[in-house]
Amino acid sequence: MSLLYCQLCKAEVTDKMETCPRCGYPIPHKKEKAMSFDAKKWHKRAHNSIAIIGLSLLVAAAGWIAYPNPAMVYIGLIVTFFAFIMFLLSTMFAWLATKS
Repeated sequence: MSLLYCQLCKAEVTDKMETCPRCGYPIPHKKEKAMSFDAKKWHKRAHNSIAIIGLSLLVAAAGWIAYPNPAMVYIGLIVTFFAFIMFLLSTMFAWLATKS
């Protein structure tokens, strides 16, 4: 039985424990590789950017339907473009965080 430190709260835990008794964070074992906090953060950002893409496409569609206001279409498409770039970067950084 060896002593480890919780990755989240830095409490001492043993390798036999499944979760940290202080914060409940799962204790990674040598067989499985736990996802780092950075990877979780980037995955959450990727999910958020997907929501932004969907909303901005709705804005673009609303502008398309309401033809007298083409500025709404352009704004929706510009926001969609930047949200897609944010999604690509978030996915790339999440992948890199799992590799380290």
